[in-house]
Amino acid sequence: MKKRRGLFLGVILGLALVVWQLQTQEQPAQLLLLERDADTDPVEFFLTQFHSWVMDEQGQLVREITGTRLEQYQTEGDGSIWNPIMVLYGEEPAPAWTVQSETAWVSPEGDEILMQGAATMRRPGAEGFEPVTVNSSEVTVFPDLQQATTRQHAHIITPTRETQSIGMSADLSKDTLDMDERARTIYVPQ
Repeated sequence: MKKRRGLFLGVILGLALVVWQLQTQEQPAQLLLLERDADTDPVEFFLTQFHSWVMDEQGQLVREITGTRLEQYQTEGDGSIWNPIMVLYGEEPAPAWTVQSETAWVSPEGDEILMQGAATMRRPGAEGFEPVTVNSSEVTVFPDLQQATTRQHAHIITPTRETQSIGMSADLSKDTLDMDERARTIYVPQ
């Protein structure tokens, strides 16, 4: 009986240690939308149910962003988006990347977009391109550079493998994903 109780306590302590270790590895992302003070940084303008398109000099669609609400703030000129969906178009024949999250912070110049809360990056499959899904708690997108990065836990899923890491960098124009720390990959047999 004492052996069983000792084994039970050992298992409980082991589980507690594993949970503590997992919680200390990843700092939860704090949503920037919640840190606004309406008195010190009032809203300059807002849009609801918006759809924005960005074209290059030749008139080709480069990206589009939709959301349920966009606010731009007077003091810094930055903004916030609720339920953002961003589509980044690359060179043909590469399929477009879609990045989606609960909220987003947009830099004043619009060259940096922090997608927060259940951020997902997806690229559908096409000839020569396997489908890719990246899940994280936040992803910073640099749309002009066609790059994305996160310092949080990233889960990358393709038909042939699943990879988990702490941190990830992606060059969407070159179709490369680099894992930062503690990368673990499981290959799926075909």
